[in-house]
Amino acid sequence: PFSIYLGWITVATVANACIVLYDAGWSGFGISAEIWAMLLVVVGLAITAFISLKLGDVAYGLVIVWAYIGIVVQQSDALLVAVAAGIGAAVAALLVVIAYFRSSARFRQATT
Repeated sequence: PFSIYLGWITVATVANACIVLYDAGWSGFGISAEIWAMLLVVVGLAITAFISLKLGDVAYGLVIVWAYIGIVVQQSDALLVAVAAGIGAAVAALLVVIAYFRSSARFRQATT
């Protein structure tokens, strides 16, 4: 349960930071909102890679996949954001699969 909660806290933190910056009138250094969204997907994937692969946490990665799919559904009118989130969901799912097989291989090795 802690991993699931941590995953949602990560997603909420990134989303809330974006909202605060937008409300503060931050211009994003002249970079479009769509590009920032793509960059944040990459940041989320970097965090997911660390937690899923280094720590072997599959549940955390699944939450990120779920969140990115939610972004695809909610942002279908913003094609660039939806595509970035869709690719992010696919990459996060791949990270989850790798983490799962790594952790199950370690478990098998430890029990033999």
